[in-house]
Amino acid sequence: MMTKAEAEQEVIRRFSLLSEHDRQNYEQADAYAVRLVAEIEFESFTDRRRLIAAWLIREVARSRGKWEAYAA
Repeated sequence: MMTKAEAEQEVIRRFSLLSEHDRQNYEQADAYAVRLVAEIEFESFTDRRRLIAAWLIREVARSRGKWEAYAA
């Protein structure tokens, strides 16, 4: 079983391996979280799917911010 920090790193690593097309929006991040909750074991006091989704949604928001800064 992973620690929460290790799980977060692994979730983000796996998400970054997806094509850019598959990680463009929040709905895709949430759908991928559903898949990962069955694959990644870690202890959490909160709902693990929601936590994984939050990590992934944050990554989508970060990448959007990078593109918006680039476009400006």
